[in-house]
Amino acid sequence: FGRCGAGVLLELFPRRGRRAELSQHVHQVRHQIQGLGDLLPLTVAQPLTLIEQDSESVTFKTVLQTDKSTWTQYLRLFRRDGAIEVENQVDWQEKHVLAKVLFDCNVLARQALCDTSAGYIARDTHRNTTWQQARFECCHHKWCDLSETDGGVAILNDGKYGVGFLENQISLSLLRSPIRPDVTADMGHHSFCYRIVPHAGDPVQAGINRRALQFNQPPIKSDVAYNGTDFAPLYLQAMKFSEDGKRIVVRLSEQDGRRGTLRLPRKVQVLNMLEDVERETDSVDYTPFEILTLGWPVE
Repeated sequence: FGRCGAGVLLELFPRRGRRAELSQHVHQVRHQIQGLGDLLPLTVAQPLTLIEQDSESVTFKTVLQTDKSTWTQYLRLFRRDGAIEVENQVDWQEKHVLAKVLFDCNVLARQALCDTSAGYIARDTHRNTTWQQARFECCHHKWCDLSETDGGVAILNDGKYGVGFLENQISLSLLRSPIRPDVTADMGHHSFCYRIVPHAGDPVQAGINRRALQFNQPPIKSDVAYNGTDFAPLYLQAMKFSEDGKRIVVRLSEQDGRRGTLRLPRKVQVLNMLEDVERETDSVDYTPFEILTLGWPVE
């Protein structure tokens, strides 16, 4: 876990004050910012306790509390890949509070990579310009990553899309409690999970995209019977029947920034996004981050 740095910190921020003040508060979490006050106290109601262990993983449990809310965490460490998974079960009863988890990584990088729906985008980790200084956080989907040439740390999530970066620190927004337009917005029970994944190489070499996809999409029963190729190295986005029920349609995406040729065991129809047939072929060239739609008749 050499890339994971000093550790992980869960903080609750008061949301009174201007956006710029809150941004400064997030990136200087151990200091009081004028006009915002101190961080909300978070006490340990149940110390970290070992509750489960086998040959592949170990699970610890801890319970944290504020005056109004209870936060139960299950921390799982895995033998094979060195990942740390944090499952959160939260009874959230706060108002005007933002909960963020901060990851202090032993990584030097001027840019972080953030997942999108079918690819990734680079985000700055420094505050050199006024635009960068004004950015409180940015959006991402399944994962974000800080890496050097020979390794880094990825954070996988199952539905928390606000992330911030400052030098070697990643901050992930977990819960918030606005009172408009609903005074009870977000209050109640929340269940979510994130995973800390130290890795060798860059995120593409480490297969972070595919691991994040597996983390977010457990196997489900499909209406389409299929036992053919898995379309690797492309990613299967969707499989369905066409509108007239005469074709099986698959939508694929290239998400690692590579180009190549997908070779298929049979001829298929290459479709446009409206599912009109463009041509038939048994090999398809693709470019970085391209979305492809293929189809073949129902047999």
